[in-house]
Amino acid sequence: MQLALQKSKISVLLPDSILENEDTLLLKTRKIGTLARTTTMFRIGHVYFYKESGLDKDRKILGDICTHLSLPPYLRKHGPHSPNLRYTAVLPPTHSPSHFGVEYKTISYLEGIVIEKFGEKISVDLGKKKPLNILNKGHYKKGDSVIIRSVNKSIEVQDKIPDSIFWKTLFEIGDLTLDQYIQSKPRSYVIALSKSGKSISSKTLLELQNSSHSHFLLVFGPIKGSLRDYVKNLNSIDNWINIIPNQGTKTIKIEEAVQSALTLINLCSLNLK
Repeated sequence: MQLALQKSKISVLLPDSILENEDTLLLKTRKIGTLARTTTMFRIGHVYFYKESGLDKDRKILGDICTHLSLPPYLRKHGPHSPNLRYTAVLPPTHSPSHFGVEYKTISYLEGIVIEKFGEKISVDLGKKKPLNILNKGHYKKGDSVIIRSVNKSIEVQDKIPDSIFWKTLFEIGDLTLDQYIQSKPRSYVIALSKSGKSISSKTLLELQNSSHSHFLLVFGPIKGSLRDYVKNLNSIDNWINIIPNQGTKTIKIEEAVQSALTLINLCSLNLK
């Protein structure tokens, strides 16, 4: 099956307290793994975790596991070495294009890690038997992640992958509040997913599909309490949607809400070019 390489124009905003109700490291690991695989499956470019009530210990777990999962398997030896990764082996692989390289027309891209710098060159680990020695045009240093671009026999470091090609889901565990994150994305059409919003319908999906907005930000509320009560500037929200009306369970886990929202919104082709 040919993977769709273009990045979605949807970003996801989640609370840093998502691990609050999970009692063990194994359960926390499974929750993060589910979210990572879901967002990768729908080609989400960025997942932001806003500052809410997450414990420092849980934020560290979140950061370590997200960093680990975002790296291609052949580069994970260069990633964090932490007891927080104890159960990551039980997680299914995300199988994102960045984990095994991207081929686009006659060009191929592969992620590597700079393992040494000498003179005007750098040595890059690409998971091969021998590292690649290449001219250091971007002044990269040891430990930096780089993308190698190959066209026929020409090989060089690519500063930026074209926007039309999906590379990987980027996770950011930040120190901004929900309102601050929304303010930092002024060009985004902000959709709050809340049971207090209007029920999702075919009309709603059609309106989103016909929208001319270039970027969408899906906002999920804190683990406890109402999102509408948590947002200080209600005018910053463009649309309030209940993604699971007539729910049959008392509560809905955040990973279930994310998958439900992205599944439905995917139907209206928001994440296509």
